[in-house]
Amino acid sequence: MSSYQWCGTQAGVDAHIRDGENCSYCKDWVKRGSPVITPESLAPKVAKVKPVKAKVKRARVVKEREHGTLPGYRQHRKYGEPVCDPCREAFNADKRAWREKKRANGELPPVACFPPRGVRVHGNRRGAQQHRRNNEPVCDECKVGERAELNASRAQKRAEASQ
Repeated sequence: MSSYQWCGTQAGVDAHIRDGENCSYCKDWVKRGSPVITPESLAPKVAKVKPVKAKVKRARVVKEREHGTLPGYRQHRKYGEPVCDPCREAFNADKRAWREKKRANGELPPVACFPPRGVRVHGNRRGAQQHRRNNEPVCDECKVGERAELNASRAQKRAEASQ
């Protein structure tokens, strides 16, 4: 017996009768006061029912990649392939242009003023974090700077709490 999402409705009863199935829920629904339905009363409806065709999966046609373009990048991603370098560069260039356009319109904040990667910052908390991240001993300059920043932030929190 298959289950119909229409059980307890006229459409569900019709489907059960058409398929020659017994559904106790639909039988109770009919007994509770719905119109009496018989296979004879459904004969015109059954005659109109068209057989369901099985869906045939077609072979997926894979187009040749447009390497070095944004559509080529999207095709790589769609088919779960590793993205080639020319397509990745095209995607990065497109994103870069998009960000610059948004920044020019004021929709994105300006680029943060952080030093480039690999440049060591000394004398503050960030410098101390870089030392720890690289498994290096923290230099004295960074220890003092980190401690000063932490003390300043704690003092500010105390001042806000006392107000």
